[in-house]
Amino acid sequence: MDAVRRPLAAELERLDALLHREILRLRAGYELSLDEFRGLYVSDEQVDALLRARNAGVREAPPPRVPPEPGSAWARLAEAFALSSAEREVLVLAVAPELDARYETLFAYLNNNVARRWPTVELALRLLDDATPDLRAALLPEGRLAALGLIEHLPATAERRPERLREFAAAPLVARVLLGLPLPIPPGARWLPPAPGIADTGPLRATRDGREAVLVLEGAAGSGRLAAARALAAPAGVVAVEACTLPAEGWPAFARAAALLARLQPALVFVDATGLEGRGPPDLPAALDRLQGGGPLPPCLATAPGSPLLQTLRELPLRRIAFPEPDAARRRTLWEAALAAGESRAEPQALDAVAERFRLNAGQIARAARDAALSTEAPGPLPAPALFHAAREQSGLALGQLASRVRSRAGWHDLVLPAPTLARLKEVAAAIAHRGLVQQGWGMGRLSAAPDGLAALFQGPPGTGKTMAASVVADGLGLDLYRVDLATVVSKYIGETERNLDRIFASARGSNAVLLFDEADALFGRRSEVKDAHDRYANLEVAYLLQRMEDHDGPVILATNLARNMDQAFARRLHFIVEFPRPDAAARERLWRAMLAPPLPCAADLDHAALARGFELTGGEIRKVALEAAFAAAASEARNVGMPLLLGVLGREMARQGRMVPSAMAARG
Repeated sequence: MDAVRRPLAAELERLDALLHREILRLRAGYELSLDEFRGLYVSDEQVDALLRARNAGVREAPPPRVPPEPGSAWARLAEAFALSSAEREVLVLAVAPELDARYETLFAYLNNNVARRWPTVELALRLLDDATPDLRAALLPEGRLAALGLIEHLPATAERRPERLREFAAAPLVARVLLGLPLPIPPGARWLPPAPGIADTGPLRATRDGREAVLVLEGAAGSGRLAAARALAAPAGVVAVEACTLPAEGWPAFARAAALLARLQPALVFVDATGLEGRGPPDLPAALDRLQGGGPLPPCLATAPGSPLLQTLRELPLRRIAFPEPDAARRRTLWEAALAAGESRAEPQALDAVAERFRLNAGQIARAARDAALSTEAPGPLPAPALFHAAREQSGLALGQLASRVRSRAGWHDLVLPAPTLARLKEVAAAIAHRGLVQQGWGMGRLSAAPDGLAALFQGPPGTGKTMAASVVADGLGLDLYRVDLATVVSKYIGETERNLDRIFASARGSNAVLLFDEADALFGRRSEVKDAHDRYANLEVAYLLQRMEDHDGPVILATNLARNMDQAFARRLHFIVEFPRPDAAARERLWRAMLAPPLPCAADLDHAALARGFELTGGEIRKVALEAAFAAAASEARNVGMPLLLGVLGREMARQGRMVPSAMAARG
């Protein structure tokens, strides 16, 4: 116990003398009486023994006040809170039972109540010099010591007692500081140790002299707000809490504990309010006000850009700092730093490609770099496919709940399209791949609402390969393709379609995916003359969709069979229009040969050229016929696809379409 008491040796010696003097005064005035029920009281002999054990030959007059020992925990505590001499004496009285259990017995003796083992306001006034300035203020429940959270007035019992008999104790944090124990973290929060150099403080530079304001860090989740706050706080740590996980009634207690910890540790308090909706908990402004004066570092409040929560904090001094999404150059730097932190590296060309095509934030890049390094054991630079796969895994998670991912193993060599259509598709792919460089790096998107947005229209009859082409474009760029299911979007209820579209575009934002609206004419139809309320709301849906698509920051592909039915206002919002004509005879022959190829067993009598000349089918129809013929062949004795079997399937398909089989082909069947 001597080692524990050493920081307060002089103060506790003075307290012992004050206690001894008060005990002698009470005895002399017969103010203490004892009865015969031993065990229910503290005896004179026990008190005398306790005093002799620590203070043999104590003087009647208390020793003079002494300043805290420089460099001690007590001195740091007094300096952190600028405690006056009276406040220090009250705090010593309050913390004494935490440092030495014998003070419980002494306080019970002086309180004339064995159950009251903590100092009371009356006892403090008797022990200390009542003429000391601000002594009474230091003892009040609303006094500075209580407001700072250094002392706590214990709750009154069911029995009504005078206010002067209220007990008080030091906050647990004070005792832990003096005992050299680790400080507890406020409930619901987590402690992040010092991390200098974990991230560039960026816009937080030069804020150490601006402690009078709450730093509002505006950005999306994963934009580096917490990492920048940790770098700013170094060499101190960070007390971080997610506001949405803290009960509304828990804010006062959290603010009191966090403000105290911020001074004692010291630490920076980081409140992540990104998940809060609306105006937030009612006690949040008061909690931030307390935190703002709680420590040597300014508190940080992380919010989404333009959060309505800020309207409730207008009375507080705020310094708003934006954390925008990183551009391609910044993303490349983040990739390099994240890979280097994991002792990995990649080729410059791979870094350029993954940084330009995937709009990830700092947190996503750090996780993707870690996953890419773990996915390969080969020595040397990480391959580009590993980087792309890891980046894709960090994207599109929310979008997958509202749209279906299109998976295809087809490549550019599988597309059977006219040369102009194929060339136009490659232009679309190049535009998506380099849109960051052109629109941001070269400044071509400075006048656009969504600089990274790009819209293309694929128009043509059904089965001409529009969806397949979209999947080839996306897969060739290392991006995912998500097809919007119209059944989950269109609703007969007013306003519901707009809400569904808003959810889809909000989830697609930053998903690094290509969004495909198949049969887009159902959504992007022409606006008509308003004749009734239904027409008015239908036109509002189209107008809203026009604006929402224009604001989208990613690539969108619209596929339609009936381009003439689409609203003309879409023309100026489309960067590319790609025509998908019905295949000619040469293209149909290539499609037949691609569909009827090994490992599918085919008879020698197959005439691909005759099939192409005789049946004007699209690629989708040819695929359907080939698949049905394969099933029929599997159930036949020959177990191969021959011309008679194929012509029989074609006859049924033509009949379903209401068309006639050419006479020359019918004769061969």
